[in-house]
Amino acid sequence: MIHAVVRQKEEDVIKFPQLMVSKDNKLVVLMVRFKTGVVISSDCAHNIVGSLSELWSMENFSQFHGDITLSNKEISQWANLNI
Repeated sequence: MIHAVVRQKEEDVIKFPQLMVSKDNKLVVLMVRFKTGVVISSDCAHNIVGSLSELWSMENFSQFHGDITLSNKEISQWANLNI
């Protein structure tokens, strides 16, 4: 039987929920658990605000250290949705 113990520094452990930014700075995602999160800011056509994924590649993200302001302001990409 193989037994492995992984030791990490406290700051290396991700705690959820967590705001994370993509390494190319095009996405800010609210991660609710490992690999699962909702886009809250995007400069990408294929990842619109509000989209959910359970398959994010965590190695492409780091902790977000900025400020985010949420509002109910209408955004053109949502204008035609019947929500």
